[in-house]
Amino acid sequence: MRTRKKVADVIENQVAKLLLENKKYTAKELKHKVEKAIYGKYRFTERTYSNIKKKMLQSLIDKPEDELWSLGACLKYHIPTDIIPLLMEWHDIEPFTVRIARWAAIIHPIATTKQTLQRMYPGNLLTAFVFHVARQYAERERIAEIMKRPFPDTLELDRLYFIINEPHLIDGFVSTFFPDAKKDAERAIDSICIERYSAINRSIT
Repeated sequence: MRTRKKVADVIENQVAKLLLENKKYTAKELKHKVEKAIYGKYRFTERTYSNIKKKMLQSLIDKPEDELWSLGACLKYHIPTDIIPLLMEWHDIEPFTVRIARWAAIIHPIATTKQTLQRMYPGNLLTAFVFHVARQYAERERIAEIMKRPFPDTLELDRLYFIINEPHLIDGFVSTFFPDAKKDAERAIDSICIERYSAINRSIT
């Protein structure tokens, strides 16, 4: 019985993730994509996928937390004031949702205490890391809501980024984000800094 429930959770988790990408996926498309993602390990009928989708549709309605973050959102969602300068800085580079901002507020204090992460991502690159990871936690939270779970299961992410502190394992994750994204982040941060310094110089002269 436990095994059957575990299999159902795997399938529903995959369906929820896909429906977040596109609510219009048909049962046939969901079946194909899920079976491809799990290497055909579990096979269910299109009718089963149709029923899962129907069950999830009501929870797929966008929530206020999924709107773009702005300073005013900090009042309603009790986002800590000490994280606001970081949110403002990153918002210039890449807009993000209130949900992601909430997770960034949780993740940033943890990331800044991890010496391994600080060595790998000096300065503003650590900010890029925080928001990259915050997006993944935010997705897990949204999936949990769609699956009507009381809270998101983040143990896998916790272990990947924060609990297991072996550099080669963290470096394995980095390959999914870097080097291209690292270069993009560096270029984006550099352009923001150059623009700000130029504005300061213009105001002085």
